[in-house]
Amino acid sequence: MKHILISISLLFYAAFSLNAQNQDLFFSLVQGEKFYYTCYDDSGEVEAYYSLLNKSITGDLSDGKVCYEYLFLDEKREPLFSTDEGHMDMDITLNSDGVLSRMYDLGKSMTIQEIVTLGDVTSLPKVMTVGQKIPTGVIKLKIKSIGASFNIYDREVLAIESITTPAGTFPESYKIKERQVTKIPLKSTEYFYTSWYVRNIGVVKQVIVDKKGKTVRSIELSKIEN
Repeated sequence: MKHILISISLLFYAAFSLNAQNQDLFFSLVQGEKFYYTCYDDSGEVEAYYSLLNKSITGDLSDGKVCYEYLFLDEKREPLFSTDEGHMDMDITLNSDGVLSRMYDLGKSMTIQEIVTLGDVTSLPKVMTVGQKIPTGVIKLKIKSIGASFNIYDREVLAIESITTPAGTFPESYKIKERQVTKIPLKSTEYFYTSWYVRNIGVVKQVIVDKKGKTVRSIELSKIEN
């Protein structure tokens, strides 16, 4: 029992340490927080649902890792994947080299590109102003010898404004335009989109369009659980 209590205490300290130091990052550092999203198709009909759970935190902002668990459901709320009942993990590592997002299932990662919010929250600067150009972001994948990457270009802060979604009103959201190029062996796809980012949460709304400016889909944050 003593070892269990020590482990729990260390885990709580890690979570508190990360959260206490973080007031400027654009992703959750509170273990147990869960975010629910709804994805709509080009006609505004529900296409899919997914949730994002802050599953575990280890270390601190100088050398740590946050593990997020996704759960993907189709429009009938059935698991999107036949394996793992629709679940998929993603890690964000923090160390002296910077902050990096990683996924570990190439097949699932490519499948969810049609329903999940795009972009890379870990590469957003702590301080942003209207008109600011944001450096390129990247999410890397490597499964055995197969690699892929999501590269985010042409990022600019369009406005800092209040936005309301089913999850509530967020008085300070950063409206950012972005372009994502997904590269896998023998294939490359491109997305154009506008995202609304909120500190300590991430994306609360996103609208994806094609090269002609036609809306392909949109995604909104529908609920937050602590």
